[in-house]
Amino acid sequence: MRLMAGDTVLMAHFNHRRGDNGVWSTVCRLHEGRCKPDDAGRCIEYCARIGSTRCSKRDIFYKALGRKIALERALMHLPRMTRKLLWLSYWAQTPVAKLPKAVPHAA
Repeated sequence: MRLMAGDTVLMAHFNHRRGDNGVWSTVCRLHEGRCKPDDAGRCIEYCARIGSTRCSKRDIFYKALGRKIALERALMHLPRMTRKLLWLSYWAQTPVAKLPKAVPHAA
């Protein structure tokens, strides 16, 4: 996904994985410029910023929410105005996901 803030162009790559313990995690990798693909077509460009999130065992996994939290953590140390423009670029490309209401856990 290409995110733009003025002259700054960042490429964002999201990876969702389920661990051996059944817990889902999402990682966001950001880098500037174009992607450099390997033989399998995956980007191997050095990632300047990485953000990640991990569900607890009781959480329900939603890709959209994992992407949002991981991206938020990857952008954390950028200037406020740059973050704002990158979020506008993200939301212009991403449909707003409607998450179902939380189901209370049985006690």
